[in-house]
Amino acid sequence: MLLLASGLCHDVNNALGAALGFAEIAREEMSPQSEAHRDLGAAVDALVRAIDVVSQIRAMCLPTSARRAGIPLTPLVKEFGKRLGCGQRGRGGRWMELPEEGLLARAELLGLYQALCLLFPGWPDRCERWEWGLRLVRGRPPLGDATGNGGQWALFQLSCPAAGRLDQASWNRLNSAWQDLGGGVATQAPGQVTTWLPLVGG
Repeated sequence: MLLLASGLCHDVNNALGAALGFAEIAREEMSPQSEAHRDLGAAVDALVRAIDVVSQIRAMCLPTSARRAGIPLTPLVKEFGKRLGCGQRGRGGRWMELPEEGLLARAELLGLYQALCLLFPGWPDRCERWEWGLRLVRGRPPLGDATGNGGQWALFQLSCPAAGRLDQASWNRLNSAWQDLGGGVATQAPGQVTTWLPLVGG
């Protein structure tokens, strides 16, 4: 029964997460002085609170072994890339390099999915047209304590030249999402971002 409740919470949070993503995109395209911008801001805040509550309920429903098992990153990121029209490296304008071996993330699924959405600029519409590449590797973060978590980290290295440099508001949202996962964000140059999160086993 608890696993069934957990599954239902997951489905609810998927729907809430999609609504949150589209609300944030719509809000960014409106004038900050408009009434609609303020109304959507209230809707975004309410959706964030709802996701947090459902996530807490789901966490209580999962057995301890499931909470500690970790999230397999390669199949998750591969499926995420398919939604954005991603192909193999050298074909088309969008590609991913993913490790064959399983990297298990120490993270909550919905939080990781939302962090990936924020990593891709203009998700989902603009990054379906722009050229970009994503490399997922095991490595050490470029910032902070690289020896933390036993040195076990997953790095997401995104290159999207058309996106240019992140504005401060977008960077703050991106950084907050990955810090909530226990990781962080670094920008090497306009259109190049590296994020990271801890792996199970560290």
